[in-house]
Amino acid sequence: LLSGIYSLLAYLYDRWGKMDQAAEFYEKALKISESRGTQDADKAATIKNNLAMIFKGLKQNEKAEKYYHEALDAFRTLYGENHAKVASVYNNLGVLYYANLDVDRAQSMHEKALSIRQQLNGGELDASDLSQTYINLGAVYKAQGDFQRAEECVDLAKKIRAGINGYL
Repeated sequence: LLSGIYSLLAYLYDRWGKMDQAAEFYEKALKISESRGTQDADKAATIKNNLAMIFKGLKQNEKAEKYYHEALDAFRTLYGENHAKVASVYNNLGVLYYANLDVDRAQSMHEKALSIRQQLNGGELDASDLSQTYINLGAVYKAQGDFQRAEECVDLAKKIRAGINGYL
């Protein structure tokens, strides 16, 4: 219960733009979740992913990368490689690398996320996540000067979003 309260407070501080306080409460929630072992392993991995996003926002990229990798390892241990949560962390790592102008690593992460998301079943697949991965990958291709592949990714993202909004 206390871990959940700390996570909620962290989320609220994040929404209010108070990233330092958000990080503080996520770290408290993480400590509690990790103390419960495998019983709260998914919760701990989710908190690590959230902490990574906070530290990315605070421009503390080394901490962000560390927490993303810890979340990735935990989700892969819990669910295997082909799971939506694993794809989400790959995508987040890609965004972090892209923001740091490491487009080759960003490409690798986004391609892994895309590969997983393309294999997910209907109930596991979030079409908006798939669309976002195409957008992110398109940005990487554009940064690399591969405008044709960038355009293909953007077109696929548009089609997916049009389907989500009932325009197909």
